[in-house]
Amino acid sequence: MPKIGEMKNSRFLTQHDVGEDGRVVTVANVEQQNVAPENQPKELKWVMHFEEEWAKPLVLNRVNTELAAKVLKSDDTDDWAGKQIVAYQDPTINYGGKVIGGIRVRAVKPGDKGSAGDEPEAPAPKASPADAINADNYGDLKIHVGKSKGQALRDLTPEQVTGLVTHWLPAAKANSKPTADDQRLMRALELATGPKLVDDTNIPY
Repeated sequence: MPKIGEMKNSRFLTQHDVGEDGRVVTVANVEQQNVAPENQPKELKWVMHFEEEWAKPLVLNRVNTELAAKVLKSDDTDDWAGKQIVAYQDPTINYGGKVIGGIRVRAVKPGDKGSAGDEPEAPAPKASPADAINADNYGDLKIHVGKSKGQALRDLTPEQVTGLVTHWLPAAKANSKPTADDQRLMRALELATGPKLVDDTNIPY
């Protein structure tokens, strides 16, 4: 069940948006903004905006302003743009004599999720159509080019295979964007004309 604080919909960043582990944010700019609730007297405060789409603006208090200046190594907020910090929930913050928790900022550490050094794992290489062709099935491939179109590779004469290898294969390999059918046929022809595997199951030793 959510806590009451988590149910409030704020237009500014709250401690519940970031959690105690914190979230990495990239500073976009700092500007004065009216932070008063709707239909309330105007209240101007300095607000830090972020580049991340999920991140709401952070209303800066004195402590977080000083912490940001220390972390980002400048007291000129123009220098903060493009730099990363971590906004996190500090449950020990008190206000009006009550411990209510709040947001603090700190430097990014190795391993922080979303940091510039926390690169996502590279996606697995996309499978090539040729990967489906192997020594067991290459003969079943239907030819899609030339006079042999529609025939299975195993049904071609040696002369027909040689014709494909001599005339079609070089042009196909030179094509920087071969079709899926081309890739499969290139692989099948390589298997058909490459060194034959010796079936040694009946060879006496």
